[in-house]
Amino acid sequence: MALIYFGDNGQRQELHSCPWQTNLENRQEIADYLIRRLQEKNYSADTWFTAQNLVGENQVDWENTEPLNAITTYYPDRNTQKTILGKILKRALFDLNETYEIRYEFKTLYRKIE
Repeated sequence: MALIYFGDNGQRQELHSCPWQTNLENRQEIADYLIRRLQEKNYSADTWFTAQNLVGENQVDWENTEPLNAITTYYPDRNTQKTILGKILKRALFDLNETYEIRYEFKTLYRKIE
């Protein structure tokens, strides 16, 4: 499917491709984990969420959670960890048969569009 995001000009733009933006060996395993968490949370359409809403704000918890601990091991910087998590979520959403919208603010926000 496609992701729709708000560009710098405030216009919606559709992403037609979404390459992996990390070299983590278990990136697909992390993506699958994020999709399972998304299904568990069961956000209704038009409800904004972040990658951290799916897994928690505390990176210490990530260290104790397979497969997220690969992010904290490979990327020691806290901000980089959050960025990588978001990039993996973006790629995971792209592979779903649903349309999601992305909005960049202080954090990257996602929501399902029906």
